[in-house]
Amino acid sequence: MQAFADKLTNERNQFTNYGMDFYILSIPNKASVYPEYMPDTIERKETTSKTDLLMKYLQVNKDLNAVDVKPTFVKAKKKPVYYKSDTHFNQIGAFVTVQALKDKIDGKTDSLKDVKFDKVMNNYSGDLACLCDMQDTFNNDTQYQLDAATVNTKIKSNKRILVIGDSYSDEMLSILSQYFAEAQTVNIWSFEPSLLDEYKPDIVVWEHAERYTDRFN
Repeated sequence: MQAFADKLTNERNQFTNYGMDFYILSIPNKASVYPEYMPDTIERKETTSKTDLLMKYLQVNKDLNAVDVKPTFVKAKKKPVYYKSDTHFNQIGAFVTVQALKDKIDGKTDSLKDVKFDKVMNNYSGDLACLCDMQDTFNNDTQYQLDAATVNTKIKSNKRILVIGDSYSDEMLSILSQYFAEAQTVNIWSFEPSLLDEYKPDIVVWEHAERYTDRFN
């Protein structure tokens, strides 16, 4: 964990040299939020994961802006925040993530109970269904889209944000655009420092899903 912290502090210092604020964003695995839906044949030996330990360490021991979305997801899980047939969160989960991030950035957030989501599709089939070639069987997920008319525009930030991350950040982009002056996302494998000159963000976020936590090092 010390090695992770040292690496991330160095990253933070480099972005500071560009005049940009740096944030670390961790999104939990679906099984960490909904362990009750895991098969009985899978035994969970520890309720605290390596990611839980690392995020707590970063938040308590280092001067780093680390955002762990897991506690927020656990509180909001009745909505639900993930697709049933996919490893990824849905638009509600993306909304919750953006609010947790924005709370860390400026303390101004929208409430899940104050916004509305439109139903885009009722027969969505996700990546888990595709992996086992059962899209026709597991195709009853609902796709949601945030109703922009219900967003509290008074809390919109005048800053530009860039999220460097994995596939989860793709779902976040449309919501980020509602709460920041400009928003861009780029896959970690496609990121080049030249993009900082192109996008000129005020805020840079390094996002990873829990299963990719090791990439922070």
